Amino acid sequence: MKITPTPATIKLRADVENKLGFEVTCTRDCIILSQEMKRFDQRFTLSVSTLRRFFGIIKQNSPTSHSSLNALARYAGAPSYDKWNNLHFHKTAEKEKEDHGIFKAEITTKDFDTSPETITSTIQIINQLLNQVEQKETFQLSPQKLREINKLTFYLLKINAYPTETWKKVNRIPRARIFIEAFPPIDFLHGIGEEYMRDYLLTATSEEEKMFANSLIASGLIFTGRNLKSAVVDLEIFERYDPTIHPSPQARIIGLNLLALKNGINTKTNQRKDFRKLILEGIKNETKIWPKWSSLTNIFKLRLAEWLVLSNDVKLLKAFINSTNALKTSQEITYKYDQIEVSFEIFHAWALFLIDKKKEAKQITERIDLAKISIHEERTMSIYYYSLTSRLYTGDKRTSSIKYLELLTEQTKYHGLRTMLNLIN
Repeated sequence: MKITPTPATIKLRADVENKLGFEVTCTRDCIILSQEMKRFDQRFTLSVSTLRRFFGIIKQNSPTSHSSLNALARYAGAPSYDKWNNLHFHKTAEKEKEDHGIFKAEITTKDFDTSPETITSTIQIINQLLNQVEQKETFQLSPQKLREINKLTFYLLKINAYPTETWKKVNRIPRARIFIEAFPPIDFLHGIGEEYMRDYLLTATSEEEKMFANSLIASGLIFTGRNLKSAVVDLEIFERYDPTIHPSPQARIIGLNLLALKNGINTKTNQRKDFRKLILEGIKNETKIWPKWSSLTNIFKLRLAEWLVLSNDVKLLKAFINSTNALKTSQEITYKYDQIEVSFEIFHAWALFLIDKKKEAKQITERIDLAKISIHEERTMSIYYYSLTSRLYTGDKRTSSIKYLELLTEQTKYHGLRTMLNLIN
C-alpha cells in the first residue's frame, strides 16, 4: 500500500531542502543529500534509496523509520525528530523547546551538534590541550590527536563559535601553531579564516610563517572576488626554492604570481626572466628539492596545481600531468592520507580537461570519493569538483552539479573563485 505523505512529512521535507539549499526532485539530488548528511554526522547517514522514498521520487510502501526521521530532523537543525515534531506540531509543548537556540533560522551548520553544552565542551577540550602544549616541555602530539583537535576546531569554525581568545592562544604558543599550519582554514577565508590568519601574521617571525600567512590571505582575497592586484601586492619576492621551508607556501606564492601574470599584472617575482623556468623546475624536480616525506606526497604539485588550473596555462598543465603520470608509473608517489589523494585527483582531472582530455578527466572524477576530502578544505575542493562535473556531464548530472555548486558558493562566499572557474575556456 502506497504511503500518503503526512503534514509532518511535507514540513520535514521542506526543512531538509531549506538546509540543503535546493529542492530534492531526482535521484541525483538524493545522492548529493546523502553525501551532505554523511558530512553532517556519520552516525546518522541515510541511503539514496531511503531518501528517494522519503521525498516521493519512488513508491513508498511503509512509513519512514523513526531512526531515519531522527537523522533528517538532526540535519534540519533539531536535536531529534520528537523535538522537531513538538516544535512544529505541538505548540503547547514546554516553552524551552520553542526558545531553544537550535531552532533559530540563522543556524546553518553542518557536521556538528550545535547544542550549547557540546560547544562549551568542545572549547574546553581545545583549551585543555593548549594548556598541556604550553606547560609540558616534553609534550608530544600524535598525528591522530592532531587530526582530532583540528576536527573540533573546524566544527567550531563552521558555526562561527571559535572563540577569539582561543585562536589567539594558538597563534601565540609556538608549538601549538602546528594546529594552523597542518590544517589552515581554507574554507573560511571569507571572514573568520582571514582574521585567524592575520592574527597569525602578527606574531610571525620566520620567513616560512610570513610566506604561509600572506599566501593564504591573498588566496582568500582572490576567492572572495576582491581585486587581484591588491591581493598579491604584499607577497614576498620569490627567487628560488628553499628545501628547509615547507613546499605548500612556496607553491602558493609562485602560483599566485602566475595567476597575476596571466591577468596582465606584473610583480617583481613574475617579471624575473627565469620565472616560468622556476615553476617547471618545481614540477619536474619536486622529489629532489624537498625532503622525502613531503616530495613523495606531492605537496608542492598539489598546492601549485590549483593556480595552474585557474591560470589555464596549457604548457605548465602538460608538464604537471607528465610529471604526475611518470611518478604514478614508477610507483614513487605515495600519500600519507586519503584526503591528499582526493584533492590531488580533482586538480589532475581539471588539468586533463583543460588540455582537452575530457574522457580521461571523467574517468578520474567517477572514482573520486568526496567524503574523503580533508575537513579544512572540503567546501573549496568540492567547488572545484562540481564546477568540473558541471562541464563534463549533461542532463540531470549537470543540473545537480550546478545546484550543489551554488550551495557551496553561498556557504563559502567564494564568488570570485566560482567566477574564475566559470571563465576558464
